[in-house]
This record gives sequence, C-alpha cells and structure tokens, in this order.
Amino acid sequence: MAQQHEDKMKRFEASIMKKASERQGEILRQIEGMERQELEKVQNDILADTYQMVEGEISELSTDYRRELAKKTLEYHGKLLKERDTMVEKLFTEARNLLIAFARSGSEYETFLLGKVRWMASNFAYENSHLLIQKCDTALEERIKEAFGLPCMVLVTEDFEIGGVILYNLEQSLIVDESLDTALKEQRQWFLENSGLTLS
Repeated sequence: MAQQHEDKMKRFEASIMKKASERQGEILRQIEGMERQELEKVQNDILADTYQMVEGEISELSTDYRRELAKKTLEYHGKLLKERDTMVEKLFTEARNLLIAFARSGSEYETFLLGKVRWMASNFAYENSHLLIQKCDTALEERIKEAFGLPCMVLVTEDFEIGGVILYNLEQSLIVDESLDTALKEQRQWFLENSGLTLS
C-alpha cells in the first residue's frame, strides 16, 4: 500500500515536473523570440540616434550611446522579467489548483495524508506531539491518531490552505512541515533557482 502511494506520488510529481519542463521550454522559446525582437529594435533605435549625432557631437556620441543602450536594456529586462514572472505565476497557480484537487480527491489524498503521518511517527516518535491539519481533514482525526500510534493531539489550523500535516513537539523543539503548501513553495523556489529563466 505504501509502495502504491509512493508510486502515485512519484507519478504526480513527475506530472508536475513534466508540465514545469514543458512550460520552461515554452518560456525559454518566448524569451528568445522576444530577445531577438527587442535587440533588433534597440539596435535600430540606437543606430538612428547615432546617425543624427554624428554631425558635430562626436565627443558626446559615446556617452549618449551608452546611456541610451543602458536605458533600452533596462526597459528590455523589465519587460522580460514581467513576462517571466507572469508565466511562472500562471504555472504555479495551475500546480496549486492541481494540488487542491488532489487534496479534495478522497481516498487517494487520505492515503497520502496517513502515509505522511506514519512517516512522521517512524522518524519523530515523540509522545505529546501536536499534528496540525486543515478543517476539511477533521473527519480523519481518529485515523490520524491511529496512524501516529502514540499519544498526540490533532489540531485544526489555518496556517496552510491546501492540505497535508504539520507536526510540532514543544518538548523536543521540533517542527516537521509536510503540508502541500510548503512543498509547493519549496518547489517554486527550486524552479526559480534551477529553471534557467534567470536574466543577466
């Protein structure tokens, strides 16, 4: 059962990573197309400005050219950053919606959640731990306690919205966050760092 759950999670993760990879390719292609167009436009603007300055302003040409190039480059980077941020936001909004649908899927999500609780119990087996869940997961409270296997309290929290569970134990100064919200946030950070969509 745990293997099936793990396989489902791997397929789910692979699906999200595939979409992220496809989206990344699409973003890179769009950025390359925009980059060529913007560079041609910048070059044309600068060449036109340069031609007009040649008659008597040779000494100021270099300074004006650099200033204009820097301005256009900043404008270009601003446009690209805005477009990249819009695309990334759309991608992760779609991923968030998929996770919300998964968290409302019934038995598949229940298996996932109880698997996370069992993993916590096997790695952080401390009595008097608190397990934080969403209000919509309160129907699973007894099953969560049973899966943890040690005396614990199950509390409803609004600290996360999608689903999952957070364990904390004051005696051990321990917090283990297995919420889907945090997983999505960490995936977003990883994507931004590793997607190749940085601008220099």
